[in-house]
Amino acid sequence: MSEKILDFIKHHCPASDIVGIMLTGSYADHTESRYSDVDIIVVSMLASRQTHENIIEDGTMYQLIIFPYCKIAMLVFDDINSTRSVFFRMFKKGIILFDSKGLLKKLQNIFCGQEDSINSEIDILRLRRRITNEIEYILGSDETNKMHSALEVVRQTSQLIVGKQSLTGKHLDRAISLYKNELSLLQNALSAYFINNNGKEFVNTIQELLKPFGGFLEKYTTGYVFNVPHDKQMLVFMPVCSMI
Repeated sequence: MSEKILDFIKHHCPASDIVGIMLTGSYADHTESRYSDVDIIVVSMLASRQTHENIIEDGTMYQLIIFPYCKIAMLVFDDINSTRSVFFRMFKKGIILFDSKGLLKKLQNIFCGQEDSINSEIDILRLRRRITNEIEYILGSDETNKMHSALEVVRQTSQLIVGKQSLTGKHLDRAISLYKNELSLLQNALSAYFINNNGKEFVNTIQELLKPFGGFLEKYTTGYVFNVPHDKQMLVFMPVCSMI
């Protein structure tokens, strides 16, 4: 497979442009099926932004995830900090096939010492606040389409339940399927919302699912908040606080 991928890249990309090639996805962790794409990270000297390109050759779908060499570290760490962490999983489990600058190896060494689990109070607080933001929007009085917010709530609640903030798409779907009761509650609530526009039932279900994690979070910051008190509440919830 490695030689086939290298030949494929050489055929479709200028050799002088490519400084890194990494196999990732299902073929990297040996969970591929007959329908799996071949996911390949390509580090390019000429690319100016992160892009994707799908190429079908000999009946196989190759998905190229192209990173500009000068921005790859920034893009990956920004992705981690946003809690989506899609790139984190790709790089951590990827198999390096070519790395003329040594950059892929450096990034992978950093990620191998990190976990993608939600293993800190801060991770849980961030997800709870994001879910609460979307719920507040759903409960608003305007008539705009809120289905995207409902889907975001389901995704983020699922991440909280399975304890993996980096999981998305089919990987998150597989993980949440092990939590049969929670999955059933999510599916029923989302169906009721889609079919009957029953936002309150949807919100009540999410509230029940969030109870083990502390429920909705209306006020949250990861740093200091100093306010001139214009009412009886001066302090906003501060999970991180240091007087140094």
